[in-house]
Amino acid sequence: QENEVEKIGATKTIPIDVRVIAATRQNLNEMVLNGTFREDLYYRLNVVNIEVTPLRERKDDIVLFADYFLRSLNCRYKTLISISDEVVKCLINYNWPGNIRELENVIKSAYASCEDLVIQVNDLPSKMISYTKFKNEDSPDKKLKTLVNKYELLLIKEALKRNNNNIQLTASELGIHRSLLYKKVEKYGIIF
Repeated sequence: QENEVEKIGATKTIPIDVRVIAATRQNLNEMVLNGTFREDLYYRLNVVNIEVTPLRERKDDIVLFADYFLRSLNCRYKTLISISDEVVKCLINYNWPGNIRELENVIKSAYASCEDLVIQVNDLPSKMISYTKFKNEDSPDKKLKTLVNKYELLLIKEALKRNNNNIQLTASELGIHRSLLYKKVEKYGIIF
């Protein structure tokens, strides 16, 4: 408050220039009234109050942020990975309880596990896949994808069996990274 601090045991003060930025999901006004948050601290912190609406209520921003995070990764690692239309729809339909941090982590995870130059729905965390509202299993693309997935599942199961369920050895044999194998094991619900 006086723009100075004094070390314990010191005889003179040190001038400081500090700004405190605090964020919360709690209703601090209500907490002050209930006596669960200190009133004096509330008024010290509540100088400029900015309320940000949740990401799920800003659908247009989801694609902008996803593109920004992906561009950053592409620039950093000198790649040209993009996002499929199915993934964009899935991102928009998801409710984002973790807001922008969760979106950034999802993009990073999908980028890391993407096998082609396009992030597909199966590169997303399994909890998000149910948010695709356009499943048309009769299209030729879906039939091919189903067959490929069944074959991949079979190959993974056989490789795990040969390697006594050792993830590291199996990933090495299949020529993929261990984290990608874990993701595929989760995707297919393989129990060992």
